[in-house]
Amino acid sequence: MTKRRHPYVDPLPLFLDNPSDNSLSVAEDQIAHWHSLLEQSSKTQILLLPTMPRECDADASGESGLGRTLRNLQNANFLDHVIIGVDGTKGDKSEFDRVCQVIEEHDLPMNVHVMWNDSPEMVSYRERLSNMTPANNFGATNGADKEGISSARCNMAMAAAEPKLVGDNRGLAPVQLGKGRNFWGMTGYALALLDDLNIDADTAVIAIQDTDVVTDDLGMITPRLLLAQCVDETNKTKFTKGNFARYGEIGSEDAKLHGRVTRLFGPSFVNSVANTLQNHPDFNNKLREVIEFMNAFDYMFSGEMAFSGDVLEKIEIPNDYSMEIRILHQVHDILMEQGAVASDTTVIPRYDHHHQDAGGVEKMAAQIAAAFLDIVDTDIEISQTLVEKIQHAYEQRALSEVTDLTRVFAIQSAVSGMRYDPEKERGSIETFRGSIQTGFEEMRKGLSAPTRSW
Repeated sequence: MTKRRHPYVDPLPLFLDNPSDNSLSVAEDQIAHWHSLLEQSSKTQILLLPTMPRECDADASGESGLGRTLRNLQNANFLDHVIIGVDGTKGDKSEFDRVCQVIEEHDLPMNVHVMWNDSPEMVSYRERLSNMTPANNFGATNGADKEGISSARCNMAMAAAEPKLVGDNRGLAPVQLGKGRNFWGMTGYALALLDDLNIDADTAVIAIQDTDVVTDDLGMITPRLLLAQCVDETNKTKFTKGNFARYGEIGSEDAKLHGRVTRLFGPSFVNSVANTLQNHPDFNNKLREVIEFMNAFDYMFSGEMAFSGDVLEKIEIPNDYSMEIRILHQVHDILMEQGAVASDTTVIPRYDHHHQDAGGVEKMAAQIAAAFLDIVDTDIEISQTLVEKIQHAYEQRALSEVTDLTRVFAIQSAVSGMRYDPEKERGSIETFRGSIQTGFEEMRKGLSAPTRSW
């Protein structure tokens, strides 16, 4: 399958004042224009920032990833609320206080809410919810809950879900530590906040962006994530996924391409599955549409996203590296049901954050493969024979004479003055080939179900 314009995904490219500028800088008046548009919008605008104490550690520039993110929000007068979810403290309040100190050092103009996910209260709250199911504890929490997330929102979510949860024994909260659990908590807080303020979910836009960033100029990311939905007077745009280039600063020791899972694995793997199964009698239109929808986004696994509130409240959030691809699958179904559209938005010319080591990248690819094969397995039984065909198709697609990705990226690197190691990249492709098998084996064992939607 080749990438083409998707009827439900609108591209929002970045038009630069001076495209010949080597730094690809964006003029201040452009950013000011975006701020003005957002300030005039009637939409409630909320930003979720998942973070950890390690993102308070200063890098070589003398600034931390969290500090850099917050500095770039000091003029974001268009934002109504920022919700910061703090993970990774292991219950150590001094680590939480360290995060709070960085927050307090930045004078932010919007309402700031900080969630300590490892606090005794939040741990107790999650444990209580994780032991609840519609079958045994429906409506078990009543009244105001002071531990961070509205009990009314939990009861509303359970009541809405009751008819379709017969035999579903999942608890109502995630237990495993991870970005998905943090996202789940911040989402619940944001939606409960809307309830408390009597704001309809479909009149709010809720964005999420990472804080482990090393790129300095981040002032355009948040407005770019919000723009398509806030400017669309028809209210048809309900989801935004940010895309950007990931590479080290030109001229530095880190001047090379990053984002191996997206460059060398994701789209090639998804398309290899499609090509392998396209003549299968059970390869139906819905599967084809899901794959075409995913292919319409330039950065399929970007964690920078924005949701209309009425979409976000329906999303079941995974807690591993499959989060982005499973969310895309759900967003596709929700948008088709609502007759709404998504925006593939270029949020910044270059954006980079901390990188996974080889083991982490391999694990990431395996979890993505497991999730996508699980999605397909709903309609087509995935066998070992099919997996071997998919592996072969992936390797051919990634390394064939015509489509050799290492050739493509070698040219891009040479033109841009970046270092490139084709042998190392080919080694990554071979590793990812193995990740497909690992993912299949994990799928056959049974994958953890995403946490219920709010």
